[in-house]
Amino acid sequence: NQEGRVESVTLIDMGSLIDKIMKVKSPWGEALAKAGFPDCKEEDLVPLVEYLEVCLKQVVQDNELGALISALEGRYIIPGPGGDPVRNPDVLPTGKNMHALDPQSIPTAAAISSAQTIVEKLLLRLKAENDGTYPESIAMVLWGTDNIKTYGESLAQV
Repeated sequence: NQEGRVESVTLIDMGSLIDKIMKVKSPWGEALAKAGFPDCKEEDLVPLVEYLEVCLKQVVQDNELGALISALEGRYIIPGPGGDPVRNPDVLPTGKNMHALDPQSIPTAAAISSAQTIVEKLLLRLKAENDGTYPESIAMVLWGTDNIKTYGESLAQV
């Protein structure tokens, strides 16, 4: 900077730099070539490989036994979604207090749109059945399985 102090440092992976200069393929580049994809550009695969490295770190970070012991001791277990890590990588690392629904992620925009149509039709029907007067209140039953399947459509109706 202006004072002559170092504010940031950029680390250089010398191994990768030398490999690029020498035109050496990475292990995954060689594996792809052997599998019938010799023209696959390694730089296009970097984001995927970096993501897979993050996933691998989270998989081996397994905390199931630690969380079980904490739960048996009556301590707080961090909540997190359960399910398939391919569909939802947020399930990793394991050892969380699993839930099927993340209250922060429902209702989705599509569920809200669908729910709006349903509620408008419901209110029009109730008004027609009630001599042109809207009901004073409406009772709703929220089933967890319905909200799981519809990503919060029932919740959006409320």
